[in-house]
Amino acid sequence: MFNKILVALDGSELAESALPHTVAFAKAFQAEVTLVRVAGAATGETEKLVDLFQWRLGKAEAQLYLDKLVKRLRKEGVQAKGVVLEGVVSNRILAYALSEQVDLLILSSHGLSGYSGWNVSSVVQQIIWQAYLPVLIVRAFQSPEPEWQEIDYQKILIPLDLSSRAECALSAATWIARHHHSLLQPLHLVTRPEIPRRIPLNAEEQALAEELVSRNKKEAGHYLAEIRNRLSCDEFKIEPLIEVCTSTASALHDVVRREKIDLVVLCAHGYSSENKWPFGSIAINLIAFGETPLLIVQDLAADERPGLQQHTGH
Repeated sequence: MFNKILVALDGSELAESALPHTVAFAKAFQAEVTLVRVAGAATGETEKLVDLFQWRLGKAEAQLYLDKLVKRLRKEGVQAKGVVLEGVVSNRILAYALSEQVDLLILSSHGLSGYSGWNVSSVVQQIIWQAYLPVLIVRAFQSPEPEWQEIDYQKILIPLDLSSRAECALSAATWIARHHHSLLQPLHLVTRPEIPRRIPLNAEEQALAEELVSRNKKEAGHYLAEIRNRLSCDEFKIEPLIEVCTSTASALHDVVRREKIDLVVLCAHGYSSENKWPFGSIAINLIAFGETPLLIVQDLAADERPGLQQHTGH
C-alpha cells in the first residue's frame, strides 16, 4: 500500500520525532524511505540571494545530516536515502513528493521554529493542505529519546461512519495492526438527533429521538460485527466500539484519551464531505486539536485532487 515514504526534516530534534514512526511504517509496509531536507530559502518566503560559499556549506551540512540519519535507519533494517532540495520548503517538498510518486508523507507537527502553541506548524499546514496525499502527522511535543527505535502501536483506533468511503482507511489500519499485533478498535459514533426548539422537547419528541438513537446503534452494531468478521485473524485483536454522543468531534477526542490510543487512522473524507477540500471536518478537527499520531488516508482519485494537478503542471 505504502511503497514510497517521504519524511520531511529541518535539522531539529523536534522534526526527528517522526523517525521512530518512520521505522514502524517502513517495516510494516516494506517501504523505501526518502529523508528530505530543504536548504537555501526561508519557509514560505521568496528565495533570497546568499553568499555562494555559505550556500555550498549549508548544502553540504544538510547532506551530512541526512547521511547520518540514513545510516541509523539502515541499521534498523530500513531501506533509506537522503535528498537535499533547494527553494521554498513547502513547494519543494510537494513537487518532489509528486514527481517521485510518493505514497505517504510523514511529518512532525513541529520543527526548527519550536512549539508555538499551535497544534501543527505553518510548514505542515502548507504541505498537507496542498498535497492531497496520505499523511502521517507525528505529535512533536517533545524531542525523541537519543537512542530512538521503532514505535510499538499497541492500540489503533479507526473511526468509521458506515460509509464505504470511510473504509478506505481499513487496509492501512489492518496492515499496521498485523505487523504490531495491535488491538484494532473500529469506532462508530452515534450522534443524537438535533431537534431545534425554543422550549424543551415534549415526551413524544424525546421518545422519537431515543428511538432514532436506538435504531442507529443497532445498525452500527450489525455493521461493526461484519467488519470484525471480515478482518478477523490471529495476528491482531479487534474490539469494536459504539458511542452515543451529541458532538462527534468531542466524543472522538474523549475516546482517544480514555482508551489510550497510540495511533488514529481515518479516511480524509466521510459520507457527508465535499470532494473539493483535501479533508473533511473530522480530519480537520483531529489535525487541529489531536494529541495522538494521526494517519489520514486520502480517498480522492488522482483526477479529483487539485493539488496534484497544480504541482505537476497539468
